[in-house]
Amino acid sequence: MTLDAIVNHYCRRPETYRRVDEIEGAPIEINKLYLDADLKILTGLIEPHFYAGYSGGRKSILPGISSFETMKFMHSYRMIDHPKVTNCVLEGNPFHEYGLRVAELVGVDFLLNVVINKQREVAGVFAGHFNYAHMAGCELVQEHSTVRLDQPVDLVITSGGGYPLDATFYQISKALICARDILKEGGTIVVACECREGLGSEEFCRLMRSIDTPEEFFQRYSDPKNFVIDQWCAQNIYQALDHAGEVYIYSSGLSNEDIEGMDAIEVKDLQETIDRLVAYNPRTVVVPEGPYVVGMVG
Repeated sequence: MTLDAIVNHYCRRPETYRRVDEIEGAPIEINKLYLDADLKILTGLIEPHFYAGYSGGRKSILPGISSFETMKFMHSYRMIDHPKVTNCVLEGNPFHEYGLRVAELVGVDFLLNVVINKQREVAGVFAGHFNYAHMAGCELVQEHSTVRLDQPVDLVITSGGGYPLDATFYQISKALICARDILKEGGTIVVACECREGLGSEEFCRLMRSIDTPEEFFQRYSDPKNFVIDQWCAQNIYQALDHAGEVYIYSSGLSNEDIEGMDAIEVKDLQETIDRLVAYNPRTVVVPEGPYVVGMVG
């Protein structure tokens, strides 16, 4: 292979990866080109991540260039249901800790990660050891992207984060989880999202349209035998729907059938809805940047 070759990783091609470890009985299989390379450099973006705590770093390998079977383990119902698998949490987070374990095992020579600001300009460049440099970037993100609250709130008004992040409802799971984590049980969420491409992929659409209630989703997909692509984001959406008393969705790209199908409430007039809800929800938080700002209670 020439030095200037660019190769996409495909998780469903067994001939392209090799088993390097086993975690909780699951095979950890990584792309062979990476494993056999003489020089291994990771690149990426560091921002809050609702599974890994923060994106970037070790995540480029696990699950970035892992097999479908490995991805099934890293995105399993059990993994996503773990209380420490969430935004801006690293200690005790198995998604993060397994990533470190595998990165150490397969080797990384150098890391180059960046942090961007609200204008999507580079705000920081972090280079060096795959873990130490990444941790320095995580500290910068935590300083500027997290807000502490003394107690959960009654109402969260949030967004999908703007285009391109809100192109599909699949990605809105990130905003909903951020809202859920600062919302009292039975509280209210209002999310504004364009979703110009609708719900998401064909697999995600089929999954969301086959479920009527959070309870039905939890019962069916808590069984590993029923694992399907994209169930992890559906799980987050149903976690938020189950926690909140009401979820209002304002979106030009979603049909009324899809919104009501997930037991949410379609919003026609966003300002009228917000005015009405704020009037009887004394503790209200507004998050204009959606998942780019992470609220933490305590």
